[in-house]
Amino acid sequence: MQLTDEQIKEVAEELQSEMKCFVHQKTGKVISYPDPDRNMAIQEEYWQEQIAEIEANFDDYLEMESMSSLRSFQVMEDFVEALLREKYGSRLFIILNSPKPFRHFKYEIEGSAYREQWFAFRNQEMLTWERGQL
Repeated sequence: MQLTDEQIKEVAEELQSEMKCFVHQKTGKVISYPDPDRNMAIQEEYWQEQIAEIEANFDDYLEMESMSSLRSFQVMEDFVEALLREKYGSRLFIILNSPKPFRHFKYEIEGSAYREQWFAFRNQEMLTWERGQL
């Protein structure tokens, strides 16, 4: 099964949005719906068609998984390592070694000049992760 970069990007974005995401093993068709374990406010009637398709043909689909917390942390470490020659990288390194590193990293990067660089780096890592599942 070959997915286009655009389809892989769609899968990664859906998983980031707390969706369950499935790829048809022959056609590459992507189906997603809110993950009921992570999203309690799901309106099942809106997603019934997608849910029914997966339930009726589960063996035909590959369920995609988002990165584990450990892998996500490693991505942040890799990004920080690339910046360690700069003063800002040292600041991020301290954050990663402090309590609640995900929250503090996100807060720090949001207002920084490295925000776009971080998102590009993270998105590339996510695409690589999703390709690895296929």
